[in-house]
Amino acid sequence: MTELHSTRHNPAVDPGLHAWHGEIAIYLFLGGLVAGLMMLLGAYRLWKPTRARSRSLELLPWLAPVLLTLGMGCLWLDLANRLNVFRFYTTWRFLSPMSW
Repeated sequence: MTELHSTRHNPAVDPGLHAWHGEIAIYLFLGGLVAGLMMLLGAYRLWKPTRARSRSLELLPWLAPVLLTLGMGCLWLDLANRLNVFRFYTTWRFLSPMSW
């Protein structure tokens, strides 16, 4: 890993260099992949609704939950306290954007 040298002295501007682990990168990649997959499949179905679809196009939407599950598993691996996962998913607050 390369080192970063800075001549700045304000910790509010450059508080510290933090690199994500590989699990977060995989989670973000799979989330983006599924979003793009669903957008393209939705656009294809809107533009050509009556055209016969191949078997792979029929099975491709079922790949999205599998990839999302893998991504959420990678996110779970990155958690510091993994026992709180159940509480994270079952707590719902009306004013919290993360709950929505």
